[in-house]
Amino acid sequence: MVGAPPLLDNFVTVVVVVVVVVVVVVVVVEIVVVVVVVVVVVVVVVVMVLVAIVDDTDVEGDCDDSCSLFIFFNSNLYLAIFQPYRMP
Repeated sequence: MVGAPPLLDNFVTVVVVVVVVVVVVVVVVEIVVVVVVVVVVVVVVVVMVLVAIVDDTDVEGDCDDSCSLFIFFNSNLYLAIFQPYRMP
């Protein structure tokens, strides 16, 4: 009977450690997911704004979305933003 309390203490310690580790992992995963979602939303909004800017500066003014994307990816603005990062 003397050995029972330390065994019980060890079991409680293991359970507490496992619960703490699981909670920490879940919180970290949620933070990572939120950060990824925020980054994706920001990138999409920035691209949409850039496409809208390029579409507004279109000379003919009768461009649809696919045309504005084509203009954006062939524009000086796109080259100025992404050219420094292209592979040689």
